[in-house]
Amino acid sequence: AKVKTFFADDLELYGEPKSAEVELLDDKHSSIDASSRILVVDDISDSGMTLRAIVEHLRVISAEVYAATIHCREGTVFEPDFYAVRLSEKDPWVTYPWENDHNEISQ
Repeated sequence: AKVKTFFADDLELYGEPKSAEVELLDDKHSSIDASSRILVVDDISDSGMTLRAIVEHLRVISAEVYAATIHCREGTVFEPDFYAVRLSEKDPWVTYPWENDHNEISQ
């Protein structure tokens, strides 16, 4: 399938996301409608609260919403449709190469 529209967001919401934070998506993505096929991609579903809030919000607009992550932690409140690696609750915190104090890609 051809990608018609691509959006990139940097949502870092810790704790239970507030509806106003998730509704910021509406302002940026006004072209999303009921016929849209949406894939939400994130690095990890750890607690899963943010990913769940985003997917549930988008499902109000479009019936076809999927989520994919690199990692999915056991015990998450939201299991994505697709993930590469399942982490146990005992696995250590994952730090990705793009996460550091200076917001620069680590070498």
